[in-house]
Parts: sequence; C-alpha cells; structure tokens
Amino acid sequence: MTNSLKEFQMTASKLAREAHAQERGVPPPDPYDEKKFPFGRPPGDNKFGFKVCATCGKPPTETGRNDIPKAFLFRNELSVIEYGISGMCQVCQDSVFNCEKVEKESK
Repeated sequence: MTNSLKEFQMTASKLAREAHAQERGVPPPDPYDEKKFPFGRPPGDNKFGFKVCATCGKPPTETGRNDIPKAFLFRNELSVIEYGISGMCQVCQDSVFNCEKVEKESK
C-alpha cells in the first residue's frame, strides 16, 4: 500500500470517528470482566495503530493489571482477529456484523 493511500485511509477513518463521536458522543470503556470478555488486545494493536475504536472512538478499558494496564476486551478469538484488521471494539463488531440476529437465529 502506498503511503499516500494509507494517509488517505487514516484521515478518512479519523474524520468518520470524529463525526460519529459528535453525533452520538463517545461511549465509555467496557467494564473489566474477564468472564464476559476473556480475550483482550492492547490499544493500538491493529493494522491502523488506533488507540481508540476505529468506529465509535471508545477508549480501551482500564484493566488494573500491570502487564496490560489498558485493553480492548473481546468475547472470542475471532473478535480479537477482527480488531487487528479493523480496529473495531466488540460493540461495533456486533453492530456491523449483526450479531444479535445471528444469535437469535441459532437458538
């Protein structure tokens, strides 16, 4: 990927995040709950290097741990992989991939 294309993508993503945050407000970080969200990734550990959610601007969760003081929390390994690709938090992934509908249909 050329630098100019990457810069364009980064700028477009940043503008979209800012517009979303102004429209809806920045959501608070998820509560730290290792049972509900057993998987985590440090902020910025995605292909864009974003330290907040690429979609909604949510900051990472304070974990209270020394090894990873802040992290984005996920329910499964697939969500962790998706964060590495898109930079989206669990809530945004659920929204984009319509997870509620999938869960209801599988029951």
